[in-house]
Amino acid sequence: MEIALDRLIKHFAEIPFKLEGVYHYTIKPEMSGRENTAPFPGFIFPVRGKARYHFNATPYVAKPGSVIMGGADMQLDKQVLDGKEWEYVCVLYRVFGQENSDISLSHLHTELKIGQSVQLSELLHRLIQVSAKPGVVSAFQQETLFHCILEEAFRCAKSQNESSGKGLFERISEHIQSNHANEISVKELARQYGISENQLYYVFQKQVGMSVGQYLSGYRLDRAKQLLKTTEMPVREVAAAVGYVDALYFSRVFRQKFGVSPSEMRRIQE
Repeated sequence: MEIALDRLIKHFAEIPFKLEGVYHYTIKPEMSGRENTAPFPGFIFPVRGKARYHFNATPYVAKPGSVIMGGADMQLDKQVLDGKEWEYVCVLYRVFGQENSDISLSHLHTELKIGQSVQLSELLHRLIQVSAKPGVVSAFQQETLFHCILEEAFRCAKSQNESSGKGLFERISEHIQSNHANEISVKELARQYGISENQLYYVFQKQVGMSVGQYLSGYRLDRAKQLLKTTEMPVREVAAAVGYVDALYFSRVFRQKFGVSPSEMRRIQE
C-alpha cells in the first residue's frame, strides 16, 4: 500500500499512540503459516534473514534495510526465505481516539526503505532488554525508546527517499552547474554522493529524462550560448570556460545542438 512518507510522519506527530508490546522472534528456515495479525497495528523490524509477508494478500519481502508496517486484525501469510533463520522484532502500538485524516493506522500496511542504521539496531537491542524487565521504570523506558526508534526509522526513510529522488537530483545538478568548467566524471559523482553509477543514472532519467552526461553537456552548451551572446570572448576561450578543452570538438557538438556553429551564433546576435 503506497503512502507519502511525509503524510505518514505528520500523522504520527499529530495522533496519540502508546506502545502495546515488544516481541523478539527467531524462526527456523523455510517455515510458513497463516494467521490473523494482533488487534493492534505494529512494526516488523528485521534483524537477519529474509521472509515474505502477505498482509491481506499484498506481498512484502522483509529483510534488513526495510521496516514493514502492518495493520490490526489482518489476514497474514508468511514464509521464511533463502534457507536461513529469520530473526525480527515486532513492536505493537495502540492508537487512542479518532484519527482525523484519511490515514487509518489500524488498516494500513506498507514498507519503509531505511537502509542500514547502526543507531536503529542499538535502539532495538536496548528495547528488547528493557522490555524483559518488570516495573514502571521499565515501562517508561520502553515508551521513550519506541519514540526514538520511530524517529530514527523515519529519518532513515527520508534519507533513502532523498537519495533516490528529487532531493538528490537537486544537489547533484547544483554541483554540476557550479563546477561545469571542471572535469566531471560519473564515477566520481556517484562516489561523492554515496550511490552507484546505476542509481545516479536512474535519478537523472527519472527527473529530467536524460543521463548525467547529457545533462552536463546540455548545461555547458547553454552556458556557452549565453557567453557568445553577452561577451566578446573568442570561441576557443568560450569553449574552455564551459569545460571543453578541444575547441573543434566544442564547435561540433555546439552545431549538433543549435544547428549553427559558435561563430554563426554570435553573428546572428549582432
